[in-house]
Amino acid sequence: MTAVKSSFKSADILAANGAVCVGCRLGGGIVPTLSAEEATGAPPSGVVRADYVKGVGVCFLYTENELYYSTDMRTYIKLFKYNGQPFTVWQTADGVAYAVAVTKGNTAFCDGTKFSDYLSDKNLYCGAVHCGRLFAAEADNRQKLVWSGAGGVRDWEQGIGAGGYLYLDPDRGDMLDILEFGEKLVLVREYGLTVVNMFGSPENFSVSMTDTDTDLIVKNTARAVGGKLYFFTKSGLCSFDGSRVHYVEHAHAEGLTAVGCVAEYAGKYFAVCQSGLLGKKAVFCYDTENACSYFIDVSAEAVCAADGVYAFADGKIYKLVEGGGWTFTSGRIDFGTCKKKTVTEISARGANGVEIICGSLSRVFENIKGPVRPRMRGSCFTVKLTGTGAVLKASVTAEVTIGI
Repeated sequence: MTAVKSSFKSADILAANGAVCVGCRLGGGIVPTLSAEEATGAPPSGVVRADYVKGVGVCFLYTENELYYSTDMRTYIKLFKYNGQPFTVWQTADGVAYAVAVTKGNTAFCDGTKFSDYLSDKNLYCGAVHCGRLFAAEADNRQKLVWSGAGGVRDWEQGIGAGGYLYLDPDRGDMLDILEFGEKLVLVREYGLTVVNMFGSPENFSVSMTDTDTDLIVKNTARAVGGKLYFFTKSGLCSFDGSRVHYVEHAHAEGLTAVGCVAEYAGKYFAVCQSGLLGKKAVFCYDTENACSYFIDVSAEAVCAADGVYAFADGKIYKLVEGGGWTFTSGRIDFGTCKKKTVTEISARGANGVEIICGSLSRVFENIKGPVRPRMRGSCFTVKLTGTGAVLKASVTAEVTIGI
């Protein structure tokens, strides 16, 4: 005759590998972070890029072929149709700071109150203003770095001390983006970074020797955040500390695809993406201060940072704000055995709702005030918690049958 006994085992819900955080992060418990709140405004739909120039207070929105601008993040005015690959810079002329939208053949200038445009025969692909000059990649040869004269975007006179160009070593491929990083310029290329020193007169310009090869980089994903340059390659999130490139390990890397427009705000890196973990579009956030990642639940086309982070989604605008609701989904919990067991209690003080999932079955508890007792039987489980405030601890207890 076989005696049957049982024992009770508990597991830390927050410690299970594979957890997914939406609107929250882990750090001594569940910590609420950011959620999307719809804001007043009427942006165009189909935004592919959003750039806010903080020193001027101007936001440029780019759809597939139209340029819009706003000075209040509410009203968006169409400027013109454009061709080519657009990008945004800023420059100062006659003591006035301008937000500048560079497109093929046409460049828009806005000082926050009035708009003007400048017709040009230049066809540029990406660029940045550095020490008063525009440094850019030619669209027809993206291994050719060109720079303007000291007059900036409108000054393309060639000569000693004026505009010029440099052909790059082809090994890292074409330029995708150009950014200021500290006192240097970083040329983000298809297969790595090239650091250049562009101070003083052009005869002193030089290319640094760096070990910064990577796999294929995703365009429009590079931003300087917290003293490092962050960007995506086809293998995931990377950082550059000024000397070496490092792959960034974080909890939400699995299935992170279609990464697009990015923004930086308050030490955090934001990117629109498609998440395999969520099964939909969302905004990905990497918090450099706490070295962790999470998602914000909004199906965004683009993001930008002004007095906070804004997300644009199908003709609507959202602001990412503290508070609001969050969802935490645990990793797989099996209590250390593949045997059948019965979950008898879930405790998560501070959570508003609990859902326990086993295969295709689930039980939901709402407006909870204390421990819940699901009495669900199975081999392994996932626990989903929802709430608005912090949760310091969360545990699940099961009765495990032992045959002797």
